Formats: sequence, C-alpha cells, structure tokens
Amino acid sequence: MYDNLLNKSMEFLTHRIIIFSYFTIMQMSTYGQILTRDSVFVPIYHLNYEHSFIDNWLKDTLMPNVNINATIPYHFNELNNQFYNRFLAYYKLVPDDPRDIIYPFWEAFRNDKDDFCHSFITIIAKNKADTSLFHRRKNIFKQNDQMASTCAFVLNSYNPNLIKRLESIKENDQKYRSKTNLVSKEQLKLDSINKGELLNIYATYGYPNRKIVGVNHEGYFALALLHTDLETMEFFEPLVKNEVVKGNLSPTYYPNLYDRIQMFKGLKQEFGTQYEVGSDGQLKLYKHIGINQVNLNRQKYGLKNINQ
Repeated sequence: MYDNLLNKSMEFLTHRIIIFSYFTIMQMSTYGQILTRDSVFVPIYHLNYEHSFIDNWLKDTLMPNVNINATIPYHFNELNNQFYNRFLAYYKLVPDDPRDIIYPFWEAFRNDKDDFCHSFITIIAKNKADTSLFHRRKNIFKQNDQMASTCAFVLNSYNPNLIKRLESIKENDQKYRSKTNLVSKEQLKLDSINKGELLNIYATYGYPNRKIVGVNHEGYFALALLHTDLETMEFFEPLVKNEVVKGNLSPTYYPNLYDRIQMFKGLKQEFGTQYEVGSDGQLKLYKHIGINQVNLNRQKYGLKNINQ
C-alpha cells in the first residue's frame, strides 16, 4: 500500500515540477534567457551593499571549471556548493525584476533538488526571521511562494516510515557508545539489532540515499554500518561507493567505511578516518599509508587535510 502511495506522490511531484518548469521557461523566454551555465543576469547596484559584494557576486556566479561527468566523487559536492552560492548571491541582491530569481533557482534545483531544497528551506527560514531583509524582498513574495512550494513537494516526497526507522537506528547506535574503543554488552546487543534492521531496510527499499530520505537522514545508514561486522561492511562497501559516484550520497561517508574495513583486517587505512587507543590511554590515528597520500585521498572525497 505504501509503495502505491509513494508512486502517486512521486507522480504528483513530477507533474508539479513539469508545471513549474513550463512557467519558469516561459518567464525566461520573455527576456531571451535560456538555460545555460553562463549567467545572463546583470545586477543593479543597491545602496544596502558595499561594492565589494558586487565583486564577490561576479566571482560566485562563475561556475567551477570541473567536468561534471568526472568520476571523482567530490566534484558533485563542489558543484552543489557553487549552485547554492550562485542562487544566494542573486537572492541577496534583490533583483529589480523578481522573475530573475527563478533562473538561478531552477539551475540549482535541476542540478541536485535534494541538496538544494534542503539549503533553500533554511534560507527562507532565516530570511523570515530577519524582518528587514524580508521587507526588502517584498517584490519577490510571489516567487518566494513558488520556490518554497516546489521545494516543499521535494521534502514531502521522502519516506516518513523509513526515516523513523533510521532515526531509531541512530538512537540505538549511540545509546551506550563511548569515545573509546571499549563497547559495553548493552551496546553490542543494540549493534546486533541494528545490523538486522539495516539488512531488512536494504532488502525492502534498496540503499536509503538522499533521494529517498533526504539530506538530513542520508548518513544514518552509513554511520550505523561502521558498527556492524566485517562481512556486512564488505557487502555494503561497493554499494556505498556507487551511491557516492552517482551523487546520491555525500562523498564523505565512503572513506569512513573503507578505512573501517581496512582496520578490521589489520591493514593500513587510506583516508585517516579511524583512531585507536594508544598505550597512554589517549586516542591516536590508526596506522596509515603516509600522511601525504592520506591527505590527497581525503581531498578527492571532500575531507579536510589532517596534520600529524
């Protein structure tokens, strides 16, 4: 029954997006605008912003020089950030023609609707909290409603029952866990329960990525995997990597799983994500392939460099 409801919801969402796309393109066509990666909007200077902000706008609206079809996972996160920054720059500038705001919105939405709508709802919430900013944007009230409504359909399309199960898994995963490698019997029992739940979820829904549960909950499954056994982690390792490469999961989750498997096997880690308790009782970085190569590997997945 739920699958039928989900299919109907997705059909409704698709129709909504098609309608939104049609009116968006019609609006853009009026001004000779087309959907390309080159900005066609020229900002008019506003007294409430310094000239330096205009300079930053010009920099933010330049799309990154990356191959969007490349296999390096980090690129899709970088591209998402650029589209987000581009929209935010337009939004802050308060374009005189309110329809101009639709252009960067649709580009960001088309690139990654789940990541962008997660950020967009946050923008709107902050904007409403700042009454002075909200008053200056009174000329784009209609566009605000259109954009918010479109993103609301995306967020409401996620599986609520699955999200509740993932939240329960996360709660169990951290209930008795300490910051050391010592795991209590109570926590081991919960880890065993979680393992069964993870396998059941995968058998029922496939991998619960951001398109199914959203950005807020996409990491719950991956993090709980780290506290299962070697066999389970090895089974999911290529699946997690595939979700990352397809842009369905944040790249940062794969290095943790890969290094965890290496640690279980007694091999050197390659991303520097795993720690162990030293002879002095303090946490230290688990053995690795060399800090320079570790940092190069981390950069490919959007992780910051580490120092040792």
